[in-house]
Amino acid sequence: MNFLSPPGPLPKQWYEDAIELYARRVSLRARAVYQVGSVAFPGISDLDLLVVVEKEASDNSQYFSALLRLPKRFHRLFLHEPFILPASMVNVLQYTSHGRRRLIGGRDELAAVEPLLTVTERWSKLLESYQNFQIFLGQCNARAQVSGRLVVAVASSLRYALADLDAVSGTDHASSYAAAIDELRLQLFHERVDAQLIVERIWVCFVAELSLLKDRLSSALSISVQEVSKFVDDFLIGKRVPDGVSAAEFNARNQSIDRYFTELYHLRFSFGYLFFLAAHPGIRRYKQPRALRYLLQLPYTLERVTTR
Repeated sequence: MNFLSPPGPLPKQWYEDAIELYARRVSLRARAVYQVGSVAFPGISDLDLLVVVEKEASDNSQYFSALLRLPKRFHRLFLHEPFILPASMVNVLQYTSHGRRRLIGGRDELAAVEPLLTVTERWSKLLESYQNFQIFLGQCNARAQVSGRLVVAVASSLRYALADLDAVSGTDHASSYAAAIDELRLQLFHERVDAQLIVERIWVCFVAELSLLKDRLSSALSISVQEVSKFVDDFLIGKRVPDGVSAAEFNARNQSIDRYFTELYHLRFSFGYLFFLAAHPGIRRYKQPRALRYLLQLPYTLERVTTR
């Protein structure tokens, strides 16, 4: 596997500067801007933003784009565009893991919303995440190359799926995995370190843990290892559920997420998804016509190159 652009340390102030500038530039349309997660390893951790948006506009996908609104020196802080949360759908945030958030601009629209910790929600996030990790692994193996920064971020995020498994099965796998990954991430801060080698070790750790997760799911679901992928696919379309999962809660969850994607479409966003697309294949995605996209991004491109 060829790991492109392995990450290295950057000043933490860059993150604060990017957050402040982004919040200022979207303030006329954003109901609220949040930072979600943390930046424990500046330069290695990516910057996750979440924006609450109320009004439809033809150029929303440009106006709220961090890569269009911020100078290029900040682009390395992002692995994806900000998450977008329609103002009418703030409660859908309970179906995510975004409990740690910091209000940057606007009013706090999410004060009363916390992630659900029910058995149904744990299983839902776990199996959605497992499917997405497997898709990521397959894509990387097919291409034989991947961004080093992306590998570090994805490998680090596996801890949350393991925490969900621990919660439903009474195990304790997340803490040891998180400690191992964080130790490797810390090594990327050392001078004269071979970053390529460290990223390779993170990749090996991730692949091994994902294989173990499949074995553990087999045990938790009382099925063979060969049946795990099929069970996950069936679960995501409501055909099979693990013991303890409420069908009513699961259906309500999916209906809320479907409405979320519908609202995102009406707001004309082509990015910002809070949920894995592979787990919700029937949703309608907004696709901006190419000519219109180029036209609408011109003023923001000009803003970016003429301001600091």
